[in-house]
Amino acid sequence: MPGNGSEIYQTCREQAGYTQERAAEGLNCSVRQLARYEAGEAPVPDDIAYQMVVLYDSQLLAVQHLRLVSQVAAEILPPVTVLDLPRAAIRIINLVRKFAERHRERELLDIAEDGVISPEERPLFDQIMAELQELVRAIMELGLSEDISTEQRPIKKARRVTGIKKERPEGGASRRSVPGLVNKSENNRRVMITHFTRKCKPRTSAREGVTSL
Repeated sequence: MPGNGSEIYQTCREQAGYTQERAAEGLNCSVRQLARYEAGEAPVPDDIAYQMVVLYDSQLLAVQHLRLVSQVAAEILPPVTVLDLPRAAIRIINLVRKFAERHRERELLDIAEDGVISPEERPLFDQIMAELQELVRAIMELGLSEDISTEQRPIKKARRVTGIKKERPEGGASRRSVPGLVNKSENNRRVMITHFTRKCKPRTSAREGVTSL
């Protein structure tokens, strides 16, 4: 159903510079089926979503797909906005600065000292948790800052994503799967999360000993 968040699949495809025909070729599915995914007329299987993440090089798609198909993921993963690198970096630094200026770490230590959150401490604890959750969101947005606009992306040549079982065609005819590959939904979601966290992991310069984002 359009408007339920499924537009993310079309948005990320267009940002990557792919037509539906070229994307369908790389995803091993029909153009008609891809159009149904993008229109929200059919749920996107995890294996197809993972292929999209790889083909379109979009970590945002990984996060949004998980939020769409899993109520658990939607509760854990915060809604994110794609910001450019300067704005994402400024946002996270400002949040950290404000957290420190309010001495939240000391307040959290005081609350946790006796191992019990009293009714009097609950409002402050909830406020601290809300600020930390906003910080988690900002960290994710910094990791997603590479998902740049269409104008900045080079047009890519269509490539077929290998290593994932192909979807069953609409006519019901069976297709052969790639030997030795797993297509369970939970495993594919795990791979998607791993793919995302690797992109967000800070890099350390061996020469300068400085960690960069």
